[in-house]
Amino acid sequence: MIDVIIIAICGVIAGADTYEQIENFGKKRKRWLSRFLELPHGIPSHDTFGRILERMNPNEFQNSFKCWIGSVTERTKGQVIAIDGKTLRRSHDGSSDKKAIHMISAWASSNQVVLGQLKTEEKSNEITAIPNLLKLLDVSGCIITIDAMGTQKKIAETIMDKKKDYILALKENHKTLYKDTALFFKEMGNMKKEGAALSQAGGLFENMRKLYGSYENWEKDFKTIGFMRGIGWAILYYDPISKKLFNVWVNEHDAGHLSGAAPLLVLDVFEHAYTLDYGIKKADYVQSFFNAIDWSVVEARFGEKL
Repeated sequence: MIDVIIIAICGVIAGADTYEQIENFGKKRKRWLSRFLELPHGIPSHDTFGRILERMNPNEFQNSFKCWIGSVTERTKGQVIAIDGKTLRRSHDGSSDKKAIHMISAWASSNQVVLGQLKTEEKSNEITAIPNLLKLLDVSGCIITIDAMGTQKKIAETIMDKKKDYILALKENHKTLYKDTALFFKEMGNMKKEGAALSQAGGLFENMRKLYGSYENWEKDFKTIGFMRGIGWAILYYDPISKKLFNVWVNEHDAGHLSGAAPLLVLDVFEHAYTLDYGIKKADYVQSFFNAIDWSVVEARFGEKL
């Protein structure tokens, strides 16, 4: 039994697609195989390979193969595990109306080996199959990478439950998240280490003075929103219809935003934005944020919406 399984695995790795090709591989490599296999009756026939392999439980074989791969693979902390789906070439059969096989695989980049695979009915089913594949793998401490199709909350939660990190691709198929992320990086454009003062001769400063009495009053109001208990964003909006500025607290990506208003300045007060550097000293973080604002960029955004 062991001889049949090992020869079959080696044959498939070498490119064998049929039982006859596995038998031919065994005969051509018999000398090499004899170094670690007993082969009491020589290389089994293709009929023997067929009878044994077709009676094996695929799930049990998968579990055993996964354990074997895990035992010979050195897991490295921080190693990248790439999850991806591929349709196998020439796996369809038009005469029997059999669709091509689609597989998702976990590829260990450092070890150059596939840690696990699952078959899916169609490419769209990768979303439901990826969590199942992740549950089969013991790769804690590794970094999981998945393309945009796998950017799903359930998949991210599964990865975190397994004590892994992840890098998920983001495209416009996630419209709200994509827009929020683009806004975040755009917002980073108005920050620089030394900051840049707000021009008192500009329209933004004048608008703040008219609505709040002074820039200092506006700043106090904006900071007060940032100091609020909870997680979210303090956002300075400009409404081009009423031609007014608004300081607003928002705690959801897709709810609470002012319809039609343009965000000019966004202060992130989720814990991940400041606790690593400032601990519980949110006030110090907010002040550092203000010290680093490049007001020329904010003023340019304001000018575009006039």
